[in-house]
Amino acid sequence: MTSTDERVGAPLSVLFDGYWLLDGPPSGRNVVGSLIAAWSAQYPDDRLTVALPSSPPASLESHHGFDAGIGFVEIPPRVRNHGLWVTGRIGRIAAPYDVVITQNFTPWRGTFASTKRVTFVHDALFVDHPNWFTLPELAYFSGIGVGTRNADLVLTSSRSEQRRIQHAWPRLRERVEAVGLGVPTALALAVSRRPTALPEAERPYILAVGRLNYRKNLRALIAAYSSSPRLSSSYDLVIVGAADGKDPGLDGVEVPGSVRFLGHVTDGELAWLYRHCELFAFPSLGEGFGLPLLEAAYFSARTIASDIGVFREIGVAESYFDPHSIESIGAALERALATGASSPRHPEPSTGWESVAVRTRRAVHQALKGEAR
Repeated sequence: MTSTDERVGAPLSVLFDGYWLLDGPPSGRNVVGSLIAAWSAQYPDDRLTVALPSSPPASLESHHGFDAGIGFVEIPPRVRNHGLWVTGRIGRIAAPYDVVITQNFTPWRGTFASTKRVTFVHDALFVDHPNWFTLPELAYFSGIGVGTRNADLVLTSSRSEQRRIQHAWPRLRERVEAVGLGVPTALALAVSRRPTALPEAERPYILAVGRLNYRKNLRALIAAYSSSPRLSSSYDLVIVGAADGKDPGLDGVEVPGSVRFLGHVTDGELAWLYRHCELFAFPSLGEGFGLPLLEAAYFSARTIASDIGVFREIGVAESYFDPHSIESIGAALERALATGASSPRHPEPSTGWESVAVRTRRAVHQALKGEAR
């Protein structure tokens, strides 16, 4: 529970955007669910309501660890689109709440002038690097920058991303707060089990986790792994991630049979993979945070990662490499595996969801008071 000095302000009435809990990317679903569960546990006097596009399934509350005090309200969308649902629909019921917290998009003011609008922007990478994204992704992202001008407070996950957002949209400079992320509650509580797609008599493996898009840089990781006879003859390379937004360049890469694409896996299977890998490698070109790095460290996996600012900020990798250099990635893989077992670097306690909830509520309370941060 939170100490007295962290319990700032009177109880709040909060409406959460829960669209992703039913229809969103796995990472987004876990972030939203974990924040709501931690907030409820830390601040039981607050009244929390989750807006959903349809009725919640029976498993929703148990999957995310929600307690009985969390309420739900259904707001059917006119079309199945998260951005339109947030901007045009969620505001219709926001008036009774002190604050509405949404993901990436900001509700129109409408009839709830007294309700503060808080938007969690996961990253603004598309502003600096539009070539990393598909046209449908860029179309989705295009509404983020426009909508945030109406937000009373913008939250994001890291100080690195806070600086990027401030640079991309200078008007938000005094309204952006980095609150961090934690290991998803559902993943931390999952019962570990071996993925059915892995054979029983497997070799030791290097693990990578991320969608198969250009930004995750898996093409370079595969090339670095394949070009090293020592790596490819001794270890498998196991890649977990959905194929949506797949990097077209992957189709032209010659992939040895020792590279295993598992696609989407359950939380229990992902926990097992983290626990049993020889090494976790994260070669991404850019991230707003990079949650898999934190997850791997939580499960005591040894990790190496791209030498980018946010990964240095997280600080759990044992070494860093140039993600633009196949030679640098290969050398880092070989060096890490040649040194054998070492003590993994565990996440700082401040990265837990309890701490994220405290920082988020403090920022919300300051926004309600109109304080500069």
